Amino acid sequence: MFGVKAKRGIASSILPGEQIANIETEEQLEEIANTSETEEQLEETVNAYKKNLSGGHTENHIPKKNIEEDLQPTTSSHQILTEKHELISTKRTAAKENLLLQATKMLRTSQKQFPPAQIVHGECQHLPVSYPMYICINCGTETEELYRRYCPSVLKVLKCVKCGLLADKYIEYDPVIVFVDLILLERQAYQHLLYNSDFKSYWKLMIMLWLAEAFRAWSFCESVTTQKTGINIDNRDLFQGDCNFYVLLLQTAVTLTVFIATVIIVTELRWLLSKKRPHKYNAKDLTRALIVGGCSKLLGLLAIVWKPVALDLHYIFVQGYTVLCLMTAYSVVCKTGKSGSLIGLTVGFLACDYISNLVSTSSLPPMLF
Repeated sequence: MFGVKAKRGIASSILPGEQIANIETEEQLEEIANTSETEEQLEETVNAYKKNLSGGHTENHIPKKNIEEDLQPTTSSHQILTEKHELISTKRTAAKENLLLQATKMLRTSQKQFPPAQIVHGECQHLPVSYPMYICINCGTETEELYRRYCPSVLKVLKCVKCGLLADKYIEYDPVIVFVDLILLERQAYQHLLYNSDFKSYWKLMIMLWLAEAFRAWSFCESVTTQKTGINIDNRDLFQGDCNFYVLLLQTAVTLTVFIATVIIVTELRWLLSKKRPHKYNAKDLTRALIVGGCSKLLGLLAIVWKPVALDLHYIFVQGYTVLCLMTAYSVVCKTGKSGSLIGLTVGFLACDYISNLVSTSSLPPMLF
């Protein structure tokens, strides 16, 4: 009326009269409206479902024939599944065997490091466990580890807890540098080689030293014999007479054995009298140290190759350098100074010279070692 659209009120809606009488707020009206919309949607869904059923199928209807075809596996897929199951079973069996092997190795290692306890008078007594101990090459303090490896190509050298310096700097050095420091009589290099390295071929060094010293003695004997008789070496049997190589080889072996045994006995007597035996000292390490120090006599072979004019002077230099090497190696193992090392080695030198003169059948060069 008068240009205004007619408004539709609640009374003209489809709501029941009882609900209209109970509506007092807009919130109640909204709640009733939402409820009615939900009911309408539900009715529409039910009607649509009934209609689809009357048509003979639904939206998600799958023919029974197709279901049966999908459920029946083909022969090829069945074989593939069987092969996969067999492969999984094989891998599980191999993994189990590897785990058992690893467990056996771990148990064996554990039994070596941690021996079983002994029952004495009803009480359990554990035996002391020995761990591989290294030493600091600066102060000589024992340490359980020298470095820590974070990955195959990265490691960190640890510091000594006592002196604060690197426990063993030669861990990162090339073996050639270690060899050069041994030649330069670096005490730290000797400590690294004897206590912190994995070098085990001391017996090979001993054989090299034995053969080289025997060959040097034989060469000296041949030169002296040639000067006395005037007969050239080419016209004489090298393995007959006073300069028999095999006899000299036996004499050299006896001399070297007497020297090492004498030094060890004198050192043991020294610890027995002074009662100041180093904690890490043992005769095996001392033998290794004497072999390493004695390898400096290999320089005597240079006289055979170069044939210097002053042969005696060359030999004196070699002997003097050998004494210095032996003193350094001896002091590393026995924890003594130069004077203490010289005292321990002097008796060995005298015994070696005496035995050399006693068993020699020909004129040989003087042998301190």
